[in-house]
Amino acid sequence: MCRATRPWSSDSIAATAAAVLYFPVSSATFPSEKIGVFWSRAAPPAPPAPPHVMGVWQDIQRKLGLGAARPGRVPLRVFLLDDDTLRHDWFARRFAGDLLDVAEEPTHAIELLSANTYDAVFLDHDLLPHHYRHQGEPDDEHTGYAVAAWLAANPGAQGAAIVIAHTRNADGAMRMVERLRGSGRHAEYVPFPLLSQTIKKYWQR
Repeated sequence: MCRATRPWSSDSIAATAAAVLYFPVSSATFPSEKIGVFWSRAAPPAPPAPPHVMGVWQDIQRKLGLGAARPGRVPLRVFLLDDDTLRHDWFARRFAGDLLDVAEEPTHAIELLSANTYDAVFLDHDLLPHHYRHQGEPDDEHTGYAVAAWLAANPGAQGAAIVIAHTRNADGAMRMVERLRGSGRHAEYVPFPLLSQTIKKYWQR
């Protein structure tokens, strides 16, 4: 024998709707035996990650070039050896917001590489006065090859940096890259016209 149930009044329906809407939906739900709906209560927010954990994660992101375009990203430390002032401006625009050190000749380059730690090292090969005065003659000490040779002979300097020879001189660049790779370094030859794609691949700049 079925027992008759009292119909819902408009007031009870309104009260039920208000109760359900009052509690925000979350993963913590509790069934209601009276009205056959689910009541929801907000779960407490997750605590923020400790600073040292965030620091490690940001360092990993920086090394892999992930999330570099986000506000508040960790600046890169970039070194450039190039005698062309137009290229200086190009690199400054490409790495806006990062730290860029520039040298125009090997001696100054080695001084900066000895004193600082960089994430990226860009090396030109043909430098003044070599480019105009020593064409066809061996003159490694006045070219980017001198810096590549110094890096190869000093594995403790810039050991974690990616080294890119961006010169248009393919023969000179390959000599630099071979010398660097022979010492166990991450080195590549990227002609300047293709440099933008490589920078974006590694550092999202």
